[in-house]
Amino acid sequence: MDKWDIRFMKMAYLISEWTSCNVEGRSIGAVIVKDKRIMTTGYNGAPAGLKTCKERGECMRRKLNIESGTRAELCYAIHAEQNAILQAAKLGIVQDILLEVNIGAEESKSGFTPAEAAALAARMADFPHTALKGLMAIPPVSEFPGENCRYFAEMRNLFVDIRAKKYDNVSMECLSMGMSDDFADAIAEGSTMVRIGTAIFGKRNYNT
Repeated sequence: MDKWDIRFMKMAYLISEWTSCNVEGRSIGAVIVKDKRIMTTGYNGAPAGLKTCKERGECMRRKLNIESGTRAELCYAIHAEQNAILQAAKLGIVQDILLEVNIGAEESKSGFTPAEAAALAARMADFPHTALKGLMAIPPVSEFPGENCRYFAEMRNLFVDIRAKKYDNVSMECLSMGMSDDFADAIAEGSTMVRIGTAIFGKRNYNT
């Protein structure tokens, strides 16, 4: 990371301290940056005007024994990046976005179905505070090399199909798929952005 990345990461850590999530170790901060300038920030917690989990004194996930990453509709809080995008909209800032596609139809993962993503792309003109720049996906965990190629190919086909439609407020520039264990296959299938944090920084410690 260069000095600017480090500065913005420090800012994100600072903002994470403002979280209203009631679960220890779940403090997340987000910073939206353009041309080395901070546009908006956000932290995980309830949207403005709603009673926070800390104020309620409970976490619905723990109360109902719901696995993290599932049943998002039951959580009072929203993600830090969602809050940052909401703040950007309030300020009239257009935020570039990718649509997340649950290409493996996994219950444990969020994201649109391919059909839902295609339908939403067709309606992007209705959302002037966001600009659709592409798609992203995390396929099911694979046991064997090359096992995820079919999911990557499905994503590429969806990406190409949406791009061919030339919808307003849509410019399909980025296809983000592939992580530390399968990024080579993803690139071979057309990925333009891979996420290889584990390969660079090591496995995440979920106990901190």
